[in-house]
Amino acid sequence: MSKTAGRFEVPVGIDIKGAAGYAITNGVPEMQPGQPGFETLVAIAVVRSDGTIARATLASKATDAQLRNWLRELS
Repeated sequence: MSKTAGRFEVPVGIDIKGAAGYAITNGVPEMQPGQPGFETLVAIAVVRSDGTIARATLASKATDAQLRNWLRELS
């Protein structure tokens, strides 16, 4: 992440195995199983330190500036 987008003020990670995927996709209305193209969609979630999801959206709908602002809101 830091190589591509630079440094962030809070810890940032990628769930490449999809273990958190179900919890994240529940927060994104466009990502309902059975919808055409569901398997190719990518979600982004901002997770608070208590494990709750602060924001979730399709990756294609989030700009770098939005992501930085959402992460800044956590700190």
